[in-house]
Amino acid sequence: MARGRMLDKRISQSKKFGKISDKARTIYFMIYPHLDREGRIAFDDLEDLKEEIIPRFKNWTLKKLALSLNELADIGLVHLYPNSEKIAIEFYKFSEFQIGLRRDREAESKISPLQKGDELLRINLDSYKLNINKVKLNEYNEQSAELRKTPQFIFFDFIEKAWKGIINEDLKFFKETFSAVDIEAELKKMAAWFLANPEKKKKNYRRFITNWLSRTQERGGTAQPKMAFKSFDQQRKEEIQKDYQRLEERLKEKKDAGN
Repeated sequence: MARGRMLDKRISQSKKFGKISDKARTIYFMIYPHLDREGRIAFDDLEDLKEEIIPRFKNWTLKKLALSLNELADIGLVHLYPNSEKIAIEFYKFSEFQIGLRRDREAESKISPLQKGDELLRINLDSYKLNINKVKLNEYNEQSAELRKTPQFIFFDFIEKAWKGIINEDLKFFKETFSAVDIEAELKKMAAWFLANPEKKKKNYRRFITNWLSRTQERGGTAQPKMAFKSFDQQRKEEIQKDYQRLEERLKEKKDAGN
């Protein structure tokens, strides 16, 4: 394997690369010099990978590394897939962005290529073990291609049980457009609905969110929770007001009688 890799400057124009976090970009660049001539690397577990690519990053936890790998896989910059007893990472379009690659001077890759029908993997954030996403590779690529046609790549991550790709500008727009709606509360309701209906995956999650918020706005906005019972202070306050009203009525009756 070569001692390092060179990147084509066109990487700076990549739309996918522009949408990921700084942590994910860091891991992308730190893994890159370790790739074989096919753009692949394999490891036993996260500890193994961390020790190889970022041994001196003391502030990097396994969770931060797992989140970054999942983010790269979700956006389509890398693929995570099983390779014998290990987990393999294959970089998307590696040969296209690799300058001066002399394949004839490097050993053949010992890591098997990703095949159609292979199951994609994600890192489980609870155990840091590998977790299989049952969506097949060819199906996933078709869905991702449709999703990335949207202005901002928004989707619901069924593994992490969280929304991805919703930025501050999106939240600001939603709040200004649907002023009667509690945006954060409705997003949590949508997440709960997806978890209860995993077969209802969407091709355009931005449209789904907009339609949901629009219907909520038309119904009068986010319903506020009703009090099941009144507090003691509230009850006492109402009793005092009623006593005061009764006292005023009696004084008025006496005054009218005197006249």
